[in-house]
Amino acid sequence: MTERLTAVTKLLEVRDRMTLVSVLAIRPCSGDEAERYLWGHAGYWEPEAYTIVVKLEGELEAHDDQFDWGPYNGRTLGQAHRYIHEHWDELASGDVVDVEYVLGEVAAPKQQQQQRLTVR
Repeated sequence: MTERLTAVTKLLEVRDRMTLVSVLAIRPCSGDEAERYLWGHAGYWEPEAYTIVVKLEGELEAHDDQFDWGPYNGRTLGQAHRYIHEHWDELASGDVVDVEYVLGEVAAPKQQQQQRLTVR
């Protein structure tokens, strides 16, 4: 039996001013007609065109549209969602998405929190 991908996932560290949020980013794939049908039934007729971002902290929240994060998370998670979608192939699991850097507000991106805590 050959293994098919139904989705590719990446765990990312989203950073902003005084903010660190762990997210799971999901890029759906359609491995066969049955999966394509199920993705389509859920509204994802071209699943590869979507990026689903799940906020893993506090109450789980997931969106497939950067504009659905609302006023509380709109800046941080909305901008991070856009960046993740547009730069999917450049990002690896564990990478930092620094919203301040993406928006040009700071000159250099933040380091991973884990690296910062272990390097002394």
